[in-house]
Amino acid sequence: MRIKKFTLNKMIMKNIVILCTAILLLVTCKARTQDTGRTDAGTRDSTVTTATTGKQIRKGSRTAKTDAGTRDSTVATAMTVKPVVNVYIENSISMDGYVKGVTEFEEAIHRYLAYIKKEKIADSLNLFYINSIVLKQKDDVEAFIKNLEPAYFKREGEMKGGNRKTSDISNVIKLTLEKTDENDIAILVTDGIFSPGKKDAKAYLLGQETEIMENMSRHLDKYPNTAVIVYQLFSKFNGTYFNYQDANIPHNGQRPYYIYIFGQAKYLAELRRKIPESSFEGGGVKKMFSISAENQQVDYAVIRGSGRFDILRNSKTDIINLKKDSRSGNVTFAITANFQNLLLDEGYLTNPDNYELKDYSLKIKKNENSGRYTLSLQPQDNNPHKGAVTLKLKMATPDWSDVNDDDGATAVAGKTFGIKYQIQGIFNAYTHPGKQAYYTEIKINIK
Repeated sequence: MRIKKFTLNKMIMKNIVILCTAILLLVTCKARTQDTGRTDAGTRDSTVTTATTGKQIRKGSRTAKTDAGTRDSTVATAMTVKPVVNVYIENSISMDGYVKGVTEFEEAIHRYLAYIKKEKIADSLNLFYINSIVLKQKDDVEAFIKNLEPAYFKREGEMKGGNRKTSDISNVIKLTLEKTDENDIAILVTDGIFSPGKKDAKAYLLGQETEIMENMSRHLDKYPNTAVIVYQLFSKFNGTYFNYQDANIPHNGQRPYYIYIFGQAKYLAELRRKIPESSFEGGGVKKMFSISAENQQVDYAVIRGSGRFDILRNSKTDIINLKKDSRSGNVTFAITANFQNLLLDEGYLTNPDNYELKDYSLKIKKNENSGRYTLSLQPQDNNPHKGAVTLKLKMATPDWSDVNDDDGATAVAGKTFGIKYQIQGIFNAYTHPGKQAYYTEIKINIK
């Protein structure tokens, strides 16, 4: 009897263990299905809102439920942040001539803002006038363009406390930068003329350059990925030109004006990709200057078949067995490089003078419909050499800023008083005194 009782107890205990195990498994499975904070990998997850639809989905969930109550089979892996675009049009008296009647100025700005909306570049588009202060306007592009008239400029500028009688470009840039955050694009439209009032403006030009450098440097300290694009365009002008002594000179003809664009390099690269210079109306972009942080990485590789050589296995940058081509008698090789994110125009990138390269001659050609360029190299003595070949793309101010700067005495066709000091001030904020800065470096090894 004692043996039978022991056996019975043992069986009961075994059944209890099995039952408890089953209950524990059931509870664990239920907890897993209810635990919205765990993915299949057992890692923490969070609920995010998609940028395009506003629906909430769970990252890492194969069958996440949306706000609409439907099952979503997609996995949210990353969020795309669109920039806020703020547009500032200077409305000092010297700008009145650009907005009298229908002008190329109005056509270009209208089309540019329309493209920004059409291409869905901005999270939001905000419109302002700017002189000594920033003047908020209604966020209606059509009304904004229609109101570009001298009378409206005057009413807005004076009734709201702005000073239209003087133009302090360094302060206008400062106000623009102070209102530009990390995820903003700022577009400033100005004639670029510094006019301090009843003073000799020439005495203040170096001070303007220094102030622009300081303001830009402070912004770069906060947002080091900031880049700048400056477009020069032309428009019909019928109004008053103020010379460097603040004398009023009536002028009716073509005058240059400028579009400054500030923002993260990735935003400006996307903006330029979707709205290239060729898409501008009103006569189009005549000149361009751009600058971004130095020492950027670009994708590049030696082009197979661009000379008599082999490429080391599993390498894009190592050349072996470089020889003279028996047909041409030349030692050559070429590189393909993607410069799209450098924001530089074709004229800059295809100019050999903008590259530092020792003992080799260089030719550059843009590949059609892409941001890639072909760089062809040949030793100056036309003999194969072993070692590293280093090519650097230099940072430099554009030649046109000097050519297009006038003495400010009168309205000179195609020129703007003090523009080179503005460009130099921005350039100085990105570079170091006495040191050559480089956008990028390409290095090829010949073995």
